[in-house]
Amino acid sequence: MPDCRKPDQNRSVSLAFALCVALWLPAACNPQVLELFFDGVNDPPPPSGPSRQELLGRIDALSEEIAAEKALQAALAAKKERSIPPIEATDTWEKALALLPTTESGDVDWMEALRRRVIAPRPGVDVPPQHVLELEVELNTAPGKMWHVQFGHESHTEWLSCASCHPGPFPLTQRDSGAITMNDMATGQYCGLCHGPVVFGTRDNCSRCHTGIPERGSDGFVASPKTPVERVASWQEVETLLPKDAEGSVDWVEALEAGLVVPRAGPDPGKVLEPVVPFKPVVLIPEGDESMRAVFPHRAHTQWLSCKNCHTKIYRMRWGQGQTTMEQIEAGKGCGVCHGTVVFGPSTNCARCHPGLE
Repeated sequence: MPDCRKPDQNRSVSLAFALCVALWLPAACNPQVLELFFDGVNDPPPPSGPSRQELLGRIDALSEEIAAEKALQAALAAKKERSIPPIEATDTWEKALALLPTTESGDVDWMEALRRRVIAPRPGVDVPPQHVLELEVELNTAPGKMWHVQFGHESHTEWLSCASCHPGPFPLTQRDSGAITMNDMATGQYCGLCHGPVVFGTRDNCSRCHTGIPERGSDGFVASPKTPVERVASWQEVETLLPKDAEGSVDWVEALEAGLVVPRAGPDPGKVLEPVVPFKPVVLIPEGDESMRAVFPHRAHTQWLSCKNCHTKIYRMRWGQGQTTMEQIEAGKGCGVCHGTVVFGPSTNCARCHPGLE
């Protein structure tokens, strides 16, 4: 059916429609207006995930990382297993001792065991290892170069912490460090805390600390023994060849008079002994007690000791230096540097120094 409306009317309708659309479009673009007519207009868009191919690639990479970590852990476990020495599988000291190297005197040679990897010291449970300290210290408190001690930190810090020795029993400053005597060590002090109880002792291993003393059998040692006692290798064997006093101690004076020992001036065969001091015995009388007078014979001592063994470090060479008490001697001072350690002690041999007590 033909449109009977007039052209002007059609144009008016078209203009009215265009005006409505123009007014409605800005409002329609407003999300709040659109949400009135359509659900979910203001909802966020769904997340965009990786593709299937990307997911499969990630899974393969993760599988490779897991396999590499397992291989690393297995290698570390195998290395740890290999580093544990067989001695740690023993359950008694006798079994462990059978695997350890020993010295000529029968002591465990811990340093040789360390070098051979028979033992593998650990710093502790969940404790980081300590660095080995390569430091040599020379201790020269004793007179004579022969008696100087070379202390190696390296051999000790391979299994000991610095705190094992510093600040006690050894202060870290030389000012606070007094002289360390063999008597101290024999009574379990200083080096004697370990040397003697758990590692080689001080009686038959002189050259291991006193580097001026040649090792037995080395080129520097006297080649030809003068007496049978010089041919033995341990102190236990020496004691069987020497006379004893009533208390069971070695009677060195009798051994000397019998020719069982022949003192030497040192390891150098060409060095001559100092002459025996021909002094009369020195008589020391405690004030007001004649019965306790002590007689000191220089001759019996200088037959194998040098004057500087006693003077002036232990005894000054003049009168009036103060009395020496039994308490001092028993504490390893004065005469007690030797008496009580390498020769008869003071507590049961009174008459040997105090003739009035016979």
